Amino acid sequence: MMNTLIRTVLITMISLWLLAMSGCMDSAAVPDNTSEIPQVTYPQESPGEIQIQLASQEPYKFEVLNSDKIPGWKKLNARVSVSELTEHGSQPTNDNRKCDFSIHFPGSWTMISSVLYDGNNKKAAEIPPVVLLKTGQETVFLNYRPVMDEEVVSHEPFNINSCQGSKTITRIATESGMWCPHIYRLIDQTYGFTIVFYSERLNAEDQMLYERIINTFSLEG
Repeated sequence: MMNTLIRTVLITMISLWLLAMSGCMDSAAVPDNTSEIPQVTYPQESPGEIQIQLASQEPYKFEVLNSDKIPGWKKLNARVSVSELTEHGSQPTNDNRKCDFSIHFPGSWTMISSVLYDGNNKKAAEIPPVVLLKTGQETVFLNYRPVMDEEVVSHEPFNINSCQGSKTITRIATESGMWCPHIYRLIDQTYGFTIVFYSERLNAEDQMLYERIINTFSLEG
C-alpha cells in the first residue's frame, strides 16, 4: 500500500511539473477558471474519436484509428491548442493557435484524455500539451530538469524525421526499488512536443518499445 502511494505521488509530481512547463490541457491539472476544465466524451467503440470540449466551444480532437504503419497497433491523430512558455510556466497563445500531431502505439494500449494505459490498465505514458517555441527556447525545452530526488541516468540528443529531440532517463528510489521515467522531447522550427513513458525498471525491452513508438511521431503546424 505504501509503495503504491509513493509511486502515485511521484507520478503526480512529475506530471504537474511537465504541465507547468507546457500548459494546462491535461485534466490532471485544474485551471483557475473551472469553467474551462475539459469535459471528455468517450466513444462507444474502439477505435473511435474523443472530443474534449472547452467553454469556448473549440474542440480538441483525439482520433484513435488502426495503425497504417504497424499491423496490430493503433494510431493517434490529435489536434490541440498550443501554449507558450513563460518564466513561470506557460499560458495560452493570444491567437488560439492549434497544431496537429500523430503517433502510433501498441494495440493493447488504450487512451483516456492525454494518458495511455497498457494492457494491464497501468499508466504507460502521458502526453503533456504542445508548446510554442520562441527563438532561444529550444535548448531550455530539450534540457529536462529533474524534480524532487529524481536522478538523471542519461540524457542524449537524437534526430527523427524533421525534428530534433532529446531522451532523458531518470531514476527515483522507492521502498520497493527503482522507478524509471523516460522523457522524450521533440522540436521542429515552431513547436515542442513531450511524451513521458513510465517504466518500473531499466530494461532493453521497454526502451526498444519506446524508441519504436517515437519513430512514428509526426508533427504539423
